[in-house]
Amino acid sequence: MDYLSFQAGISGQPGDNRGIWGRPNKPRSSVPRACDSLTSVERHQPSHTFMISIRPLPRRVLTAALTSTLFVGALGQSYVSPFQISVSSEVSSAPDLATRVTALTTYSSSPAFADWYSPAFRHDSWGPVIPQLFAVANPAHTLPNGGTVFNAGDIAPAPAGMDELTYQQQRLLAVASQFIGVPYQHHHHPVWNPYANGFVSAPTTAPNYWKWSVVSQEAELNTTTGQGKIANPYQQSAGLGTEGIDCSNFAALVYNVALGLQLPTGIGTQGEEDVPASDGGWGISRWGTMIEGQYFNGPNASTGAINAPGSLDSLFAQLQPGDLLYINAEPNRGPNISHVVIWLGQYGTQTNGAAAPFPLILSSHDNTPAVFDLGNGIGTGANIPPPGVRILPITSDNWFYQNLHHATRYLFPTPTAPVLNASVQGGSLNLSWAGGTPPFAVQITTNLLVGEWSTVDVVTNASTTLPLNGTTSHFRILDAAN
Repeated sequence: MDYLSFQAGISGQPGDNRGIWGRPNKPRSSVPRACDSLTSVERHQPSHTFMISIRPLPRRVLTAALTSTLFVGALGQSYVSPFQISVSSEVSSAPDLATRVTALTTYSSSPAFADWYSPAFRHDSWGPVIPQLFAVANPAHTLPNGGTVFNAGDIAPAPAGMDELTYQQQRLLAVASQFIGVPYQHHHHPVWNPYANGFVSAPTTAPNYWKWSVVSQEAELNTTTGQGKIANPYQQSAGLGTEGIDCSNFAALVYNVALGLQLPTGIGTQGEEDVPASDGGWGISRWGTMIEGQYFNGPNASTGAINAPGSLDSLFAQLQPGDLLYINAEPNRGPNISHVVIWLGQYGTQTNGAAAPFPLILSSHDNTPAVFDLGNGIGTGANIPPPGVRILPITSDNWFYQNLHHATRYLFPTPTAPVLNASVQGGSLNLSWAGGTPPFAVQITTNLLVGEWSTVDVVTNASTTLPLNGTTSHFRILDAAN
């Protein structure tokens, strides 16, 4: 049976005004999974589960607009990109973005902002951990998985006339574009920089040395197959400690600021597919629920062999702006994810606004191996951008294309109509739904991360009424197909 599944929630406590929010429920089959889109659905074969959650109503934070540029590259290079990200000005100037970026610093932890450059932390080269920007209050400022959160309020609404999927895609890329030019470093936080605050990255024997994960010091850079090596133009300028961020921390940062979605920051965990929540492989939505993405494997995902020209055409046709593309470290070694980039789709253009002659991605890359900004740059006048967050092509002659393993999606279209209805009357929760095969089991849990569900009712009709107990609870409905 093919039908729409929908997850809805009731906000507030008994007796309060309430609002309905929704997001798709994770199916139990191997079909694509929908994730953190508060008004989205997925269409799949019979994994007939519906789910609702009761939680407090979120607050909105509306503040001054984000400035056009948050960072200026610390390397002082004169590189000018031939590409840009083009989104609606209404989205890029959303009034909550500046506050959300500020919250990353103000509410950072391990160490706290006041201790960022305390000598006690000189053994840590990764710097402060970025908090998840929660959409609801969490007085403890912690998640069950040990992460730190800050109640930044829900994200600003979409501009009038813009559908939710387009808004989420543009909002994600609007945030990402603000970090173009940030150098490449193995850091969690893009502005953390002990090397501009009284410490040095070399020599290691200096009394004010701060531990540094070495990047970009190679004298020569590998290029794609058959091109050999070229001199590293940034060996001296980039081979030192600065502010910066690496690929998987950048992807996690962008999703967090734009949508409140927290992803694992380690590339190995973030890039895995079908990893159980208990192993830390899922993301966490801005409501605190565990989520999983929809996966699109490349033709050589099982072997790690190089992708031949044209072999990714069908995959590229399925991609949408904001999808994450995971790259193998080396060919012919099986899955060995070492890099992630963000697919720009139609929002990646030339600086004159014209469409680019090839697909574009956004990447925080250290130039190992080198990727030219106009495809195969040898003899074409193309450039190798400085290491860091840059717009780059994904063409059949470069590493991104040849070693692409799979893509993951977290953004999904808005439903035309929900099939799960929830309402509160007095001290009771009324549920009704469509689709599935009876009997239906109604289950409850108080912790989605643990995933321990108890059956509270079994019905043959597609509706039930349950008492509210005044605590945060999550409900799901399973049918006979489960």
